[in-house]
Amino acid sequence: MASTRASAATASMPPTSSATDGRLVVVDALRGVLTWWGGWLPAFVLTCAIELPVYLIMFELCGLTGSGPGGTTTGRRLGRGRAAALVLLLNAVSHPIFWSVALGFDGGRQLLAGELAVVAVEGLIVWLVVRRRPLACLGCALVANAASAVLGSALLETLTALVS
Repeated sequence: MASTRASAATASMPPTSSATDGRLVVVDALRGVLTWWGGWLPAFVLTCAIELPVYLIMFELCGLTGSGPGGTTTGRRLGRGRAAALVLLLNAVSHPIFWSVALGFDGGRQLLAGELAVVAVEGLIVWLVVRRRPLACLGCALVANAASAVLGSALLETLTALVS
């Protein structure tokens, strides 16, 4: 265990960690990132990491992305790159707005209502881009947001517990 007493050479330096049990300064830096604006940044990164593949799979299953018969895109199908950009745009728009509102929530019903509002908005935006299959667009948003709400919450809780 490291000594908590400063030497003459380091006495004037500001402390970099309040930990005295051998933890690295990295833990304090990570804790700062996890707690900034109530933990928005890791929640946003996790949301994107979870929702991107879920949306892409759902888009494919619902026939909203990829090639049509004969290898050509038909109608308003999204190319895979455009689909990925759309998902990241959806999250860049909806996540900070939802997060700022959700910080004031005091119960599960408000959280559920907020998540359902995000599903509706994201489903509408997807439909505005593809202009077809509105229920499929809404279903894609529902599945992606349910996955990120459940998995993201569990992962954030675990990560926060590890650095506490």
